[in-house]
Amino acid sequence: MYKIIRFLTLLAAVLLSTTASSQRSDYGKMSAWVRDIARQQVKNKKSGTQNEPDTRQLCALMKIKGDAQQLMADYDGTLLAQLGEVYVVSIPIYRLDEINADERTMRIEARQSNRLMMDTTLYIVGADHVYNGLHLPQAFTGKGVVVGVQDVGFDLTHPNFYSRDLKDYRIKRFWDQLATDNSGEEMYVGKAFEGKENLLRYAHSRDAQLTSHGTHTSGTAAGSGYNTDYRGIAFESDICLVSNAVTTNAHLIDSTDIYKHTYATDVLGFKYISDYADAVGKPCVISFSEGSHQDIRGDDALLYEALAALSKPGHIIVAAAGNEGHLTTYVEKPANKTEAGTYIWSNGKRAAVTIDASGKTTIRAIVYHNLQQPDTITITSDEVFAAEGASVSDSIVTEKGTFRMAIDGFQSCYDSSRLAFDVILTAPERLGQDIPIWIETKGEESDTRMFLLSGYFYNQQLNHRTGEAVSRYNIHSPASAPDVICVGAMGYRRGFTTVSGNYQEPMPISPGLRAYFSSVGPTIDNRIKPDVMAPGTHIVSSYSSYFLESNPEWAINGSDISHFGFNGRTYSWTSDAGTSMSTPIVAGIIALWLEACPTLTREEVIETFKKTCPQPEPALAYPNNEYGYGLINAYAGLLYILGLDLALGTDELSRHQPQNASISLKGRTLEINLTENNTKTNKTAEVRVYNTKGQLLKTASIDSYYQTIDLSLLPNGIYAIQLQTDDYRSTGSTLIRLQ
Repeated sequence: MYKIIRFLTLLAAVLLSTTASSQRSDYGKMSAWVRDIARQQVKNKKSGTQNEPDTRQLCALMKIKGDAQQLMADYDGTLLAQLGEVYVVSIPIYRLDEINADERTMRIEARQSNRLMMDTTLYIVGADHVYNGLHLPQAFTGKGVVVGVQDVGFDLTHPNFYSRDLKDYRIKRFWDQLATDNSGEEMYVGKAFEGKENLLRYAHSRDAQLTSHGTHTSGTAAGSGYNTDYRGIAFESDICLVSNAVTTNAHLIDSTDIYKHTYATDVLGFKYISDYADAVGKPCVISFSEGSHQDIRGDDALLYEALAALSKPGHIIVAAAGNEGHLTTYVEKPANKTEAGTYIWSNGKRAAVTIDASGKTTIRAIVYHNLQQPDTITITSDEVFAAEGASVSDSIVTEKGTFRMAIDGFQSCYDSSRLAFDVILTAPERLGQDIPIWIETKGEESDTRMFLLSGYFYNQQLNHRTGEAVSRYNIHSPASAPDVICVGAMGYRRGFTTVSGNYQEPMPISPGLRAYFSSVGPTIDNRIKPDVMAPGTHIVSSYSSYFLESNPEWAINGSDISHFGFNGRTYSWTSDAGTSMSTPIVAGIIALWLEACPTLTREEVIETFKKTCPQPEPALAYPNNEYGYGLINAYAGLLYILGLDLALGTDELSRHQPQNASISLKGRTLEINLTENNTKTNKTAEVRVYNTKGQLLKTASIDSYYQTIDLSLLPNGIYAIQLQTDDYRSTGSTLIRLQ
């Protein structure tokens, strides 16, 4: 009987979904945001408020059947790029309806805009040491690899972007998508720069007075450290930067160009970095510490395809998981349960959720303006799909004003047998803060999943109702894409000391475990994410001198740990926290791996995680939706990629570097220093030298704190040096390169 009922339920869902598709035939090819733009155009024409065509251009992703160039020509559009079967296009807003109706158009997607994956309440400073446990092997510094960063707030003049001796300026190209002067350029938006003189003359991205996010993340991935210990991971790599549009700098964009800045424009930024790497014949890794919520409309489908086309051998994209791991973002109702819901609020007048259901369902919003007699807005799935455009809204009027619930219906992009709904709640002021609002799904014949899009869920008990929201499904896009490396944040140091000498511990940190804010999986289509973890708190890196200049109070109240002068300007080293900070650490480490294997693929990177990542909580199964495969290990990953761990075995070669010893190379002479608590110490030790085939080439015994070993007879190449002592802290291996 249950199987019959289940079959009938699914059949009803399919029929309803078919109805939804037919009702939405005008806009079914469009993503939600593009659809809203098109609807507004139609509304303006009907109302007579738009006498002249809106000639503003929209940057979008499209799938096109047949001649894409001809389709663009027919509607005054421009073909900007092709990535596999996905096109990046610029199309006039007023012709959206026509392009959508053309049978050659299969899909149009765009969305604004990303948020930075940094929690500004979590700035942390550690002045004594940085990147502990991520010391770099000598042989690999990122040389010969392009590290790309697409972000905001770049100071191109920071000495962190020179070589350590200041002889080489390492930023090779920069595209500022918000630049106002694009004279003589062929860029779709903004302006691109190359060459040391041009880059230093331009000096900074247009938004560098507002934020220093990109200066920090690019310094973490690839900064030289100048004359400090705050060295980035791939400190000898080439650097290619793109400054894009996000929520915090969108006000800098002229209203006539606002629709040119979408995630399709971000794809052009990724391609710009990738094309540069191809032009100079080098592998590249791209770090992206931005993102936005996933959806079940399929609005990221073409984005995922475009990123897959860019993720080829020697080209890896890394993105931040998000900072919502401490938030309740998901409510589930099984089919045998009558209802499930939660309270919702926002900092403004609006909040939004997306819901999918296996069949008929009812969506309710309860407004507690009167705790004894609340008002309810109720909309059923039948009502939604019976309406024109599968779009319905209803409202209630209270003494505080009008509360409204609007719902758009469609098919789930992940399962066409399931119904899906975008729900927007609006209030007269501060939704859910002064007057509690409950949102729920009802219906025993349907299981439902409700995902938070904007606002916040909370589980307070009120009138015998307790919310059922949990923290799941809050990985951000594009980190959620199958071909992108998704990075979560680990706890690092507990406290920080500001430049003024004040020590603080502002938040709960569990070093070695997932930072409580780091977003958790799975993805909406139930894939495991994140892929890997890296330190995401107490991360010290470079900060923009232009931000400091425009925000003098930051020097007193911010999280700077030191200030210094360079070429007549004041710069700083500053601590930030968030998956924004863990992402460039992983990108920098992958740059080291690309130096060892320039054709490394995303799949091989994942396999390296699988084989080499330490697992923070051994009782868990890996990969999982909190840690992925675990904490990235730069050195163990290099050993695995070079095949040294297989050739030698863990008994012969340590998978970590020695802590109380340093192994360095001066010309063809190996220098070894033994220390204990930073004090020189005499110990008996053995040194073994292996090649990458696992052959033992040389052994030597040492009995003093300093020893040199002549390697002049060895040919050029990479070698593993094993230092063996009776002290675990002085035992370990490292890699060197003779050249």
